[in-house]
Amino acid sequence: MDLLRKIDANLTLKQTEQRCEVEQNAGFELESIKFGTIIEGGTVLQVNKAEFVSKPIGRLKNLKFEEVGTQDPAALKKKRTEDEGWKFICDTQIYVLNDVRRVMVFGKKQAEA
Repeated sequence: MDLLRKIDANLTLKQTEQRCEVEQNAGFELESIKFGTIIEGGTVLQVNKAEFVSKPIGRLKNLKFEEVGTQDPAALKKKRTEDEGWKFICDTQIYVLNDVRRVMVFGKKQAEA
C-alpha cells in the first residue's frame, strides 16, 4: 500500500465510489477498502479505509462499487468480470450511510460510455 485515505462513513455508495476515483487521478489504483474507526479528539469516528497502490500508467480509472445484497456473490462476480469485462478488485464490507454493507468493487481502464 502506498496511500491510505479515510473516507466518511456517511456517504452513499456512489459518493464513496466517486471519492476513490478522484484519489486515483493522482496516479494511484484502489487496492482495497474496508470499514473501520479512527479516534479524533477523543471521539471514535466511523470511516472507510481505502488503500491505494502507486500506478501512474495503466491504472483502472473507472470503478464500480456494487452492493451484494441478496445477489449470489459468485454469479455477480462472474457477470461483471466475464460478461462485462470488469476487473475484480475486492469483496469487502464498507460503511454506506453509516451502515455496514457487503460490497464488491470492480475496475476498468476506461470510463464507461
